[in-house]
Amino acid sequence: MVQTLMDEHGMSQRRACVASGIAHSTLRYCPKRSDDSAVIQFVQAYMATNRRHGFGLLYANAHYQGQP
Repeated sequence: MVQTLMDEHGMSQRRACVASGIAHSTLRYCPKRSDDSAVIQFVQAYMATNRRHGFGLLYANAHYQGQP
């Protein structure tokens, strides 16, 4: 929507954001992916050996071992 206002009406990016009600920071937001492979590996290894444990025991064990 902002790009349409900029292209068709010659508005600046700032004015197009105000006109459409979109925050200026939202338009420029670029998400950063985090690497959760260590957490996934820990959970899979833990659950392979302790199938009956739920999230509470998993979390307590991870916290005790200093895992991410």
